[in-house]
Amino acid sequence: MDSSTERILGFGRRHLSNVAFVVGFGYDAVTLRRIDGLFDNVLLALYLLALGALLVLERRRAWHRSVPEAVLRFPRALDFGTQFLFGGLFSAYVVFYFKSAGAVRSFGFLALLAGLMVLNEYRDGALRRFDSLRIGLYFFVAFSFFQFFLPVITGVLHPLMTVAATGCALVLGLAVVFASHFDGPGPDSPLSIGGPRLRQRMQQQGALMLAFAGLLVLLGRLGVIPPVPVSVTARHVAHSVQKQDGDYVLQVERRSALEAMGLRTRRLAWAPGDPIVVFTAVFAPRGTALEVAHRWEHRDAHGSWAQSDRIPFTVLGGRDGGFRGYTRKRNLSPGQWRVVVETADGRPAGSVRFVLVEGREPVLRDEVL
Repeated sequence: MDSSTERILGFGRRHLSNVAFVVGFGYDAVTLRRIDGLFDNVLLALYLLALGALLVLERRRAWHRSVPEAVLRFPRALDFGTQFLFGGLFSAYVVFYFKSAGAVRSFGFLALLAGLMVLNEYRDGALRRFDSLRIGLYFFVAFSFFQFFLPVITGVLHPLMTVAATGCALVLGLAVVFASHFDGPGPDSPLSIGGPRLRQRMQQQGALMLAFAGLLVLLGRLGVIPPVPVSVTARHVAHSVQKQDGDYVLQVERRSALEAMGLRTRRLAWAPGDPIVVFTAVFAPRGTALEVAHRWEHRDAHGSWAQSDRIPFTVLGGRDGGFRGYTRKRNLSPGQWRVVVETADGRPAGSVRFVLVEGREPVLRDEVL
């Protein structure tokens, strides 16, 4: 074997877990389609359960518990598997939660996902060296899964689903802790059910997960966690809208080059008394119906957003492109406007911004949606 081949194989052995993580990330990016898709949810559920099983083996080996002979003979394969599954789960979450992030504060949760995804890649970092942090990471990926999985299978879209997701993740995390430290029902063993060492691990890591749970419920109440599985798939601002043969025909202004590239907020010609229409498409899972609202806000002289109107309407789930709906407002004033698409409990899923400019003739065109 020549030196170049040896270097390549040596690099592969040293960075096997990183390669597994990238492969898992790429595989999900290609295969995942819809957050309410049966195949996608079954795949992610299998990822989560398989990851739990591999973490049990990983932790039992590290704590010198009994494990199958193959785990001792091929420890790198175990590491490859856990990293592949972590990569697959994190990639799905980043994609799904990004689609539902409708406010700046929601991107804090995405940053947390991305940060944990990167930290987990450092082989000698804290997430791998400290047993409790590793199980905390598993609790977090379990919560992130149940946060959208429970609404999909129940058809219930409610803030209490965050509490339910936290409870499910807690049960699954404690099951991993229990399986990692239990070595049999012998009455004299400190590792038996109710034994002091097992009880100690359950209490310590259960307390850590409860602390995570409290934080996640608080973030949900504050609107930091995006309202998955709801997402805004289209947003438009127009001068008028008509429905023709099942389609919506919008009269919109031509965008400038800067507006088309997203480098400048939309400018709309406007005169007192003219209506403005905001049209959105909101995706929700099949078999669900939920109330959303368009919250119209105007930026005042102090630079703050002041609510002008909040107009609710019902969204029906299942349509690939999202349920289409619009609100119209006539009592306007020139300046900066923002229309926030939010759930019934006030969690933002997206927004539309535009500037009304008085005294300019619009150049209109029809857009069919």
